[in-house]
Amino acid sequence: MKKLIILLTMSLAVLPLKAQEAREYLPKWQKGYFDIHFIATGRGDASFIVMPDGTTMLADAGHLNDGWHVAQPNDSLRPSEWIVKYIRDFSAGLPHRDTVDYFYLTHYHGDHCGIQSVSLPGKHGYRLAGITEIGEYIHFNTIIDRECGEWKFPSEEYMSKREKFIQESYFPFCKYQRDSCGTVLEKFKIGSRTQFRPRNDTKSFRKNFEVYNIASNGHIHTGKGFKAVKMYDEDPTTFDENMFSSVVLFRYGKFTYYNGGDIGSGPHESFSAQHRDFESPVADLIGGHVTVLNPDHHGWKESSNAYFLRKLTPDVIVEMCSNRTHPYAKTLERWIDPMTYGFNHKPKLYITTDGSRERLGEELWQNFEPWYGHVVVRVYEGGESYQVFVLDAKSGDCHILHAGEIVNL
Repeated sequence: MKKLIILLTMSLAVLPLKAQEAREYLPKWQKGYFDIHFIATGRGDASFIVMPDGTTMLADAGHLNDGWHVAQPNDSLRPSEWIVKYIRDFSAGLPHRDTVDYFYLTHYHGDHCGIQSVSLPGKHGYRLAGITEIGEYIHFNTIIDRECGEWKFPSEEYMSKREKFIQESYFPFCKYQRDSCGTVLEKFKIGSRTQFRPRNDTKSFRKNFEVYNIASNGHIHTGKGFKAVKMYDEDPTTFDENMFSSVVLFRYGKFTYYNGGDIGSGPHESFSAQHRDFESPVADLIGGHVTVLNPDHHGWKESSNAYFLRKLTPDVIVEMCSNRTHPYAKTLERWIDPMTYGFNHKPKLYITTDGSRERLGEELWQNFEPWYGHVVVRVYEGGESYQVFVLDAKSGDCHILHAGEIVNL
């Protein structure tokens, strides 16, 4: 706790004057901006999102061990602690610094919520890692995930055999937050466009901002009401947890942002279930272009199929790395191949760590923008334009490494 407090109270004032003069920092959020922060701890997904009215969301909060993972900025703090520091540093000007309105968990895997082997003892009957550790410092008004603390899908037996941290720590954490801290627990509602909504100003952005809940638990919205249909035709207990990810599409004016968790795009020898192409029906429902894509399953070998990419034709792909194998070379090749899209299109590629650089090789690596770290997409008022920033994830002070041009939509 002591080391966390010391780091959380750091300010730019403690930096040498020359260092301050040489470095630029992301201008503070202001009303009308929609910010998406891809936090680069290197050991799990975590995105801090600020809606145009200042409503906040943390989407996933992974915490894995070392080995195939890259610790950023360093290992002086745990990934959970770095996420807390980041949220507090970028909450200046927001209604709350120690409260986040929504925690949205895409699915129950450790690189999205924490694992048992790195967890610490807690005081409330559950262990601390990832989101359960962040909850020691940050209060969440609402927690939304695919099952909301229950064991209904696909079965209790399935869940209890696969995800010990979920059973023994995450679900008890959710119940403690509900019973002792006033947190609201909600199951992800397929088809909803209001479950994640601005809370500070309910009128100003009602017509041009929404979060569309597309799919979850292997079911997808039909496009009508709250009706959903299955995307599979085999026993759901044969699937891995990735396939039950909750999928959302943010829209602000002309700008769109896709996050599909870890859904897959087809069969692979690593998995027993064969009917794994959930990307194609999701792409059909979205129906067209998205501005920014968080690639499914970290750009792993069975993600980002050509049909999905052609349908969405993203302008920007942000690769969040929690493993040195992210992304796979064949997936990266699909991202950059004009034949994938059917015309001369190449999205801008950003990445959060350089852990996969050696494995990919310089020729492929050069397709990423030449900076890595925290990637921030700032959408300006009305959703008419956006800008991508890369912030330093090594020094801990998050100064700007790269500020892209403002893109008008």
